[in-house]
Amino acid sequence: SVSFTRGQSTTTLTTILYKAETTTITATDGGLYGYASSSVTVDAGALNNYQVVAATPQTADVCFTGTNTVTARDQWLNTRTQDASVVNMTTTGTSVTFYTTSACATSTTQYTISSGQATMYIKTPKKQSGFTVTATRNGFSETGTSGAITVDPGLASAILVKLPGQTFTDG
Repeated sequence: SVSFTRGQSTTTLTTILYKAETTTITATDGGLYGYASSSVTVDAGALNNYQVVAATPQTADVCFTGTNTVTARDQWLNTRTQDASVVNMTTTGTSVTFYTTSACATSTTQYTISSGQATMYIKTPKKQSGFTVTATRNGFSETGTSGAITVDPGLASAILVKLPGQTFTDG
């Protein structure tokens, strides 16, 4: 409750803001009048986790397309645009490789976050489904894991003729 004497109040109000943004706070008298404060800037908090986004489905033996990113976030899920941490990449998939660029030529196990985000470059020669990729801050415990990723078979490069008595394993 705020009390006023001759149109002014000296009541101190405590406000906790979680969303990283520049905003104003407006006080109204319950009628037509409201007065906005000057700008209030809320910065992201300390690094808490990573959001790992991998587009799906993908195609086997082709560098992943679409949005494939690691984003540094605070505990309220705000992007930490000032973050420059290094993340170690792991996967539950088979024969999945991380690369330094979209050419998918030079492999890596780490990405450096820049302005709060890093782009992942991934490729696998295997058709598979349900695997994930995880980013973990190098030397620390902050982590994030993607949703399930599906990789469909690539274009056929050969025809297999199966004779009676022979077996074949897909993949």
